[in-house]
Amino acid sequence: MGFDGVFLDKIRFSSFGNGFEAAMGCFCERCGERYQKSGIDMNEFSKRMKLTDKSFLLPDAVENGRYRFADPLIDKVYEVRSEIITDAVNDLAGHFRGLGMKVGLDVYAPMFSYWVGQDIGALSENADFIKTMLYRVTQAPAGIPYEAACMVRQLRLRGCESEGVLQRLWNIGDLCSPESLRRQIKAVSGARCPVYAGFEINAKRDICHADLNYVLQTAEVLERENAGRAVLSWDVLSDTQDFLESLADL
Repeated sequence: MGFDGVFLDKIRFSSFGNGFEAAMGCFCERCGERYQKSGIDMNEFSKRMKLTDKSFLLPDAVENGRYRFADPLIDKVYEVRSEIITDAVNDLAGHFRGLGMKVGLDVYAPMFSYWVGQDIGALSENADFIKTMLYRVTQAPAGIPYEAACMVRQLRLRGCESEGVLQRLWNIGDLCSPESLRRQIKAVSGARCPVYAGFEINAKRDICHADLNYVLQTAEVLERENAGRAVLSWDVLSDTQDFLESLADL
């Protein structure tokens, strides 16, 4: 049996959900060479990471889903991190395209994608479509409330208070609100390939708190933002019959 394409997942560095050290990325010999070739002083970076006050790790702006940091060293580190991921994905995409396949990418919600090295704009140049994990009611990895809480907790443990930073940067009160969804959709509207919002249509006790109001609300926001095509996520075998029927009625 042949395949029409591949869907690439886990194309990223770790998030704060795996701890502070993991969230800082990979510093293996190969990645270290990339940093050095880009003019990054890794000794200076190491010194910064030993400081008690790590407020330099907080961005001061967000531009098309990319965070910008006032500290030039940190800004460059995150830029190179995203280049490492983009280059790796481009190599994979080129291989599968050579086999006549299409390539789809699974990425974090725009609010968190750049933190894990995913520059959605750059990734879109060699993808046939991208699915963003806009999971607003999921208390598990990739879920917006989960990742936000992990980020605040891990940075606080390292002397950096980030409570309210994402709300300020995205100009929203609630990270999981319909307005948050709208702003994140707009943040990647300039991508070179279709970007489909992935949202939960399953309900799992203590993990995913989707209900019919949430599902219909999300669909309505996507329609208003001209982003009506979406990826229904993530376990379509779990408690989804009513949700699917209601979406079909739309």
